[in-house]
Amino acid sequence: MSRHRIVRAMDYNDEYDGYDDVYGTSVDDDSCISPTDAQWLYDRARGQHSMSAFIKNNKDIEEEEETLEDSFTYEKDRRDSDNFQMPILNDVDKAKLTSCIDEVRNVVGDQISERRIVETSINFG
Repeated sequence: MSRHRIVRAMDYNDEYDGYDDVYGTSVDDDSCISPTDAQWLYDRARGQHSMSAFIKNNKDIEEEEETLEDSFTYEKDRRDSDNFQMPILNDVDKAKLTSCIDEVRNVVGDQISERRIVETSINFG
């Protein structure tokens, strides 16, 4: 059983010599990167960074007060389409208008009322 004698006589300190040096690091420090790119990457060696270090420098930023007019206008715009009647158009113009409304909805979503989209499309279309 000569293989067991080799294991018994083995010096484990020689085997794991460089293991403790890289424990705890996730990337090699020898990689090539420009200093410009390096400033945007996280580096543990730079020190302990916390969110409070970034927040404490911006004490002069004041919050804007929320006005009731903004929320009321938004509700009014949203309810504007409840009783809206489409204008009477021929089939071709109606198809064009419907297609235009669909494309505008894809871009702006539900933030603009259907009445406003239809009126603008008819005025500029």
